Amino acid sequence: MRALLRIKRPKTMVAMGTGPALPKTYLERLVALVPAEVISLYLALVNFAMGSPSPGEGINIAYSHWLSWLGLALAVFVRIMGTRVIFPGKDGKQSWDIEWPLVIISAISFIIWVYATGGSFISGDTEIFSGFVIGVVVAVWTFLVPYIYREKS
Repeated sequence: MRALLRIKRPKTMVAMGTGPALPKTYLERLVALVPAEVISLYLALVNFAMGSPSPGEGINIAYSHWLSWLGLALAVFVRIMGTRVIFPGKDGKQSWDIEWPLVIISAISFIIWVYATGGSFISGDTEIFSGFVIGVVVAVWTFLVPYIYREKS
């Protein structure tokens, strides 16, 4: 995988004038910063786990917060792998350059979406935010984050 989700070009590649093509448009930055593929998987797993037709087939709702943690770990992993660039280091070994701000913003995006869909990260924690407040947070965050974090030209 060749840094498909990167927004900023690594310093070593800027100096050499090489590297992968980077997303420039608002929509391309939005796709990189909001982990929609992981959110979709999370929602599918939650619906599958909670929507079991008979007792004993689904997971106990008290343990459903573990799906949130699993989704967060997956969102971080996917963004690390999607933004890494491997290049030869000074000592001849391979070095990685990961776009950490993008990984952190994606993790925050996932956390916001978990709460927006009624999930939580703490057992028994059902509603921290009211429907109106989390709706506004999702709308504002999703709209603004591609403007806040982008490659400087």
